[in-house]
Amino acid sequence: MKKILFGVFVCFLMLFPLASSAEEPGPVSVGKEYSVITQASKAYPDDGKKLTDGIFGTVPDGNESFYSSNTYVGFNKTDVDKNGNFVIILDLSERHEISSLSLGFLNETSAGIYAPRSVGFEISDDRNGDYTVLGSVKTEKRTDLS
Repeated sequence: MKKILFGVFVCFLMLFPLASSAEEPGPVSVGKEYSVITQASKAYPDDGKKLTDGIFGTVPDGNESFYSSNTYVGFNKTDVDKNGNFVIILDLSERHEISSLSLGFLNETSAGIYAPRSVGFEISDDRNGDYTVLGSVKTEKRTDLS
């Protein structure tokens, strides 16, 4: 029996700086601390490092499916918060001018894994402060991987 999973199967949260310097090439989120506020799935648990380790999900040797990789963090549809969301807070530890945001996830519907309908981004100078909505992106609901 397939376990139906829903949500963001995130391999890597990326925040790109507005201007790159010799000290900070690439995404500013690599190696940064984050909190998974919404409980991750027991089948695809979070270790506190997977979402910012810089590793994208891959097909493990000898397997045909991405979902068998342990690089993913998964969320069950039944574990959403009171607003119906999965929540992850990324701490950049210092102020950065952000030029773009990127989020990777798995959409393997044959295994009951679906991309989120939308992803929203908010920012604050303080974890418990007021958050400013940066925007949201609706994803296409795919029925295959092509």
